[in-house]
Amino acid sequence: MNESKKKSNLGSGRIAVRLLGALKPYWGLALLCLLVYAGSRGLFLFTPWVEGQFLDRVFGEKDVDYLFILVGVWFGIAFATYLTSLGTGYFVSKITGQTRRDMQLKVYQHLRFLPCRFYDNHTTGQIMAYVNTDTGAAAEGILASGWIVAGGVEFVITLVVVFWVNPWLGLFSIPFTLAVVYLPVLFRRPVQNASKQVLQERESISSRLQEGIAGSREIKSLGHEMRDMGFIGGSLNTLVRAEVRQAVIGGLTALGPLASWLGNPLFFFIGGKMVIDGDISVGFFWMATRYLNLLTFPLYRCQNEYQKLLRAGEGAKRVFAFLEENPTETQDGITGINLQGKVRFEDVTFGYNETEPVLENVTFEVQPGQLVALVGPSGAGKSTLLNLIPRFREPTQGHIYVDAHDISTLNLRVLRSQMGTVFQDPYLFSGSIEENIRMGARHPERVRQDDIIAAATAANAHSFITQLTDGYATEIGERGIKLSGGERQRIAIARVLLRNPKMLLLDEATSALDSETERVVTEALERLMKGRTSFVIAHRLSTVLNADVILAMENGKILEAGTHQELLTQDGLYARLYHLQFATSG
Repeated sequence: MNESKKKSNLGSGRIAVRLLGALKPYWGLALLCLLVYAGSRGLFLFTPWVEGQFLDRVFGEKDVDYLFILVGVWFGIAFATYLTSLGTGYFVSKITGQTRRDMQLKVYQHLRFLPCRFYDNHTTGQIMAYVNTDTGAAAEGILASGWIVAGGVEFVITLVVVFWVNPWLGLFSIPFTLAVVYLPVLFRRPVQNASKQVLQERESISSRLQEGIAGSREIKSLGHEMRDMGFIGGSLNTLVRAEVRQAVIGGLTALGPLASWLGNPLFFFIGGKMVIDGDISVGFFWMATRYLNLLTFPLYRCQNEYQKLLRAGEGAKRVFAFLEENPTETQDGITGINLQGKVRFEDVTFGYNETEPVLENVTFEVQPGQLVALVGPSGAGKSTLLNLIPRFREPTQGHIYVDAHDISTLNLRVLRSQMGTVFQDPYLFSGSIEENIRMGARHPERVRQDDIIAAATAANAHSFITQLTDGYATEIGERGIKLSGGERQRIAIARVLLRNPKMLLLDEATSALDSETERVVTEALERLMKGRTSFVIAHRLSTVLNADVILAMENGKILEAGTHQELLTQDGLYARLYHLQFATSG
């Protein structure tokens, strides 16, 4: 199980307390909301008294003057209740929206600073569930917790009024109120388990939908549209069954209202006999009945909100676990330095687990401005080595230095701001070409249009961009889907040129391009690498021949290091690779 899926061992009470803690920035607004709601419900408590007076004074004693007074009072109560209800709705919406926004921003900010290994171990659907589904559930839990508090306040106020009207009436109501309160707690665990299953099924569907949409071309090419529909349909059916089970288990708490409803006939029997015997008036009996019903209303509300809290609690647990069990990359370290590009690895070992190192005892040194070509068979560790330099991964042992600085002591933003990357499948964002190039700058908002054009020109991209109908404002679609592979490469190169980094990390991606496009991209890459320390996973013969240093890798180790001629004379790994791969392509 992924570590972020572990759930904190929290009960519903502790969850409610933690969720209410999210209201801390809005305590004043929340208190005002609670006061307005208490005023609204307090005004409503006058209604049974008015109704009782109607029965006794107006209908019983035929007091016409009192009729006008009661009608005026009733109108006043109705109008004031309406205004306070509007106020309550406004405050609730404002508080709920702001706390949900805060929680989503907190989760997304946490995501932005998580190490790469987190993204390797989680699907996009799972990650989106944290940002959308789970934070939405947590926000619902905040609202439910607030309503439980408000319902508790309303219950206490109503109970005080009931005891003031008649102590025996208050004592009569206690057994039934206990039933309403206790039964939801009795079914707490089954409701939590059912809610957990619903969240898991929604996460599974989110992941499958994301994969199906992202891989739509592959699915079409394989002719598996109906097969994919079958998977989605099966997952949706499982979700429906889980939701039905959740609703049924939640419905069992209706036994609480049932206990209260059974009390009404008993109360009418006792009260009716007292009216017949002349012990109480009809108006008083009606008022007592209404107060008894009003006493159970906040309990029903608390019960419903408690069910919501139990369902939302699973999402809240996932959010808490995600924030607590996935430490972010440290943002501390040395700042205010300009790196020159000297790179040194000292006995560096790295592995995704302790038993299987991907890199082992790697040691080499590169001078500023040198071109380093990484060659070796697939799985040799070339990409992993590149990922260690910007600290996308952290070495298991050993040290990496840039200039005189151990990179573990440098601020990550400072380190990465002085590096540029272009990989085989560059990621372009949905938006315009200009926006994508602009993102390469350290401060995108300060970039001038002339700088963007200059970077695109140097990347051999300006000519094709200006031929588009909207030029630099052309929308390129998700991941740059509207552009060809070579065009995406050149946009990525322009983005790096605008950044003007001291070091480059490149995975040449020209093998899938036609000859003319390869030539254009190659020119742009050579222009990009000029004067910069460049690490290149080499796929082309020209890169290998022009490299200042060639690192020949196999099974996570650097077996040979030197220039082209030096390594050929050794007649080892590089010579074998050269004759098998590069000499043929040359």
